[in-house]
This record gives sequence, structure tokens and C-alpha cells, in this order.
Amino acid sequence: MTVPPSDDRQPPPINHKGPSAARDYQHHTIWTPEMVQLDIPFAGVARRFIARLVDEFLVWGFILGLLVVSVYSGIFLAALLESQSTVLGRFRDELFLLILIAVVLAVLVIKFIYYACFHAFNNGQTPGKMVTNIRLVTDRVGRANLWTCCIRSVVDFIDMALLSGVISFLMILVHKQEKRIADLASGTIVILNDVPPNPGP
Repeated sequence: MTVPPSDDRQPPPINHKGPSAARDYQHHTIWTPEMVQLDIPFAGVARRFIARLVDEFLVWGFILGLLVVSVYSGIFLAALLESQSTVLGRFRDELFLLILIAVVLAVLVIKFIYYACFHAFNNGQTPGKMVTNIRLVTDRVGRANLWTCCIRSVVDFIDMALLSGVISFLMILVHKQEKRIADLASGTIVILNDVPPNPGP
């Protein structure tokens, strides 16, 4: 009986595409240690824009409430100092300045904590990303740690403050991995949520 020649060639790698690997999404391809190809669908500019709107609505709603409380507190304290014939009455203007500085610092802290903590401790999802079913992951599709999320939040705030996010919006449209400036700085991408994270080494 003739034995057929052996074939030493390795089988081709498995191409795994998740349920959301639709044709209208760009994909991020990675290889696992088991030589499995993962095609990860990016979130897309529309979903990211809607998620940002939801997040900013929640953040600024909270900040507006804080401003209302601060204004009424300032008015009350100013009236109280005005009625006092003491040295404290002379510091009314300085009091308003201190309140203004405190509010500005509170805005910075609130926005930083909101994005950094939700991304780090809620599976890469802010409430806006939960609504649009997308999440933040590392370039290797692993969970982003707190340090990574802090870097992203700082760069994101600078980008929004100085450039109003216009450059980042254009970058999402033209970059092959749909990365904003903050994503480039932190080594992250935004993908559809129904793809399991790569546990990494």
C-alpha cells in the first residue's frame, strides 16, 4: 500500500470575526499567541460623537448645578459680610474671586475624574459609550489601566480647550485606526463593545 507523502505545511491561521464585524466598519487586526487573527471593528465617528454628546451633557449638567449652588452661596456670604461692620466686609470682591477660582478648578477635576475613572473602572465605558455600545481599549485590545486613562483625559482636555476638538474629529476621519490626539498619546482605540477583550500577557 502506497503511503501518501506527508504535508509539513502549517495550517492557515484562524480568522475570527465577531458578530459586529460588519462590512461598513473599519477593522483593527491583531494576532494572538495562538496565531488566531482577530479583526476588531472600530466604533466609527458617529457613535463616538453621540457618546461624547451624552457624556458632555451629563458632565455639564452636574457642573451647572454646582455653579448655581456656588452663586447662591457667594451672594449669601457677600450679604453676610456687607452687614458686618468688620474688616471681613472689605474682602467681598476677593471672596467672589476665590469662588470663581474654586469653580474653575472644580470643572477641571470633575471632567478629569469622570472620563478617567469611568474608562479605567467601567470596562472602558463612560455612560455615553454605554448608550452607543462602544468602549475604550488599548492597542492590543486589552483593558486600559488608570494611568493610561489619566494620560488620555489630560491630553483630551488640552485638545478640547485649545483646539475645540476639531483636529481630533478630523483625525478620526482620516486615521486608519480612527485615533484622536488623546488616543495617540495614550495608546488606545475605541471599538464596538461586543468584542471580548484580549487578556494580554
